[in-house]
Amino acid sequence: MMAKKAKHKRFYNFKRSQARDRSFLDLCGARTEPSVTEGLTSAESFLRELVEEVGLREGVTLEHLQDAWAEIVGHNIAQNSEPLEIYEGRLKIRVSQPVIKFELQQRKSKLLKNIQEALPQAKVKDLNIVV
Repeated sequence: MMAKKAKHKRFYNFKRSQARDRSFLDLCGARTEPSVTEGLTSAESFLRELVEEVGLREGVTLEHLQDAWAEIVGHNIAQNSEPLEIYEGRLKIRVSQPVIKFELQQRKSKLLKNIQEALPQAKVKDLNIVV
């Protein structure tokens, strides 16, 4: 029974010394509370990392490509075609007619060059043209 009281007394003294130390640090102004923002990143860097991790970068460049599509291929072809997706460097283009598909296939190298000049971040290396 005596050992139990001694153990309780040691614990009580330990708690008192901790409280005393905290009070002393508060009094001196040396105790600082942990910052709420410590370890947090900015929303911009978080979203940049998320986009890279999830692979949305291609979606962003596809949106830019769709916006610039008429300038890249010309107005007439742009009315009858649209870029659908970029996957592993391959741009998938849907066309409304087989004649437009043939036209794009004939101008494939020039079209790739125009895309790479207009949007180098898209990293398009090949075209997949579907009707």
